[in-house]
Amino acid sequence: MSINKETGTISITWSIADVLTIRPDLSNEEAMDVLERVYRGHDATIGISWETLRIYAEDIPVKKQIEIVGGLNKPVPMLVRLVQPGEKYGRGGGVVNVGNATIVEFYDLRHPAFAAKNPDNIPGQFIARYISLTILEIEEDGLNLDGGVPDWTVGEVAIGRIQQWIRLVDRS
Repeated sequence: MSINKETGTISITWSIADVLTIRPDLSNEEAMDVLERVYRGHDATIGISWETLRIYAEDIPVKKQIEIVGGLNKPVPMLVRLVQPGEKYGRGGGVVNVGNATIVEFYDLRHPAFAAKNPDNIPGQFIARYISLTILEIEEDGLNLDGGVPDWTVGEVAIGRIQQWIRLVDRS
């Protein structure tokens, strides 16, 4: 927000980061699309609020997988996938999530060769699988997905994004 006394104007700025706060599953491009649609549909009698962003963002279906950046000492691109109750997972979809909780799977995207061996066509090497409640209980410091591989660590910011996304999927 800024005030310019010389021109007698104020401006309030909404950003991609604001949209991603509401919809952590969106890409930067999709978040920008939300901002552009908000801009084109702006009604000066109502203004733009968090609720306005949420309404426009709801037009985009919630995703079952997102990309994050993990890693302890260097950035590691990862895919995070949600498996809801009743959905299949595991090699070739041979297992069904019969529980009441969503399952969260992590994949290392630096290893695309694993996709060729993977009948589910998930682009990366499987790292770990957790019940969503475990992820939702993490309060700080992130999560080490495999003690033997320091690169397979998800930091506090990425965990926060994943937690927001799980809550969003559970509501929809």
